[in-house]
Amino acid sequence: MNTTETRFRAGQRAPQAGLYRSTSTGHEVSVSKDEKLPAGGAWLLAHSRTEPDPLTGMTAAEIAQLAEEAYEQRDDPAAWEDIPAPEIAPDVRSVVSVRFNPGELGAVETAARAAGIPLSTYIRNAALNAASPIDIGQVRSAVQQLQKGVAAVAAALEPPEHH
Repeated sequence: MNTTETRFRAGQRAPQAGLYRSTSTGHEVSVSKDEKLPAGGAWLLAHSRTEPDPLTGMTAAEIAQLAEEAYEQRDDPAAWEDIPAPEIAPDVRSVVSVRFNPGELGAVETAARAAGIPLSTYIRNAALNAASPIDIGQVRSAVQQLQKGVAAVAAALEPPEHH
């Protein structure tokens, strides 16, 4: 939730503490009041430290305090409890976000439509194909064997010549 749409310049002092987002890269930084905004173009106040986060219900200051406490206790085994890892069913799926430039996405959408499959299926298939490279020599050999087999079947199906 943006508290303001005012843009701030790199090097400008932050008018209030909060999470600032670069308008050019989307990178976010936590900045204290009167701290200089880093290089990187214009910045927008993405989330004030005094507004509760919609997911946790905590303010950025409260989250920062918890992070500070966790960091201070990072080497103290007594401060941490072992939590068993949850069992994950084999049919659980993962969702992955992929970023495309506008021109790239249009080309991928066009290819998915031409293939007659949903965009997500097209992207998943492309990723899986890239992750398991094809042995061209092995494919060429298999194609040659199939061609020989087809030729043999075709020859067997031809009627005998009568003289």
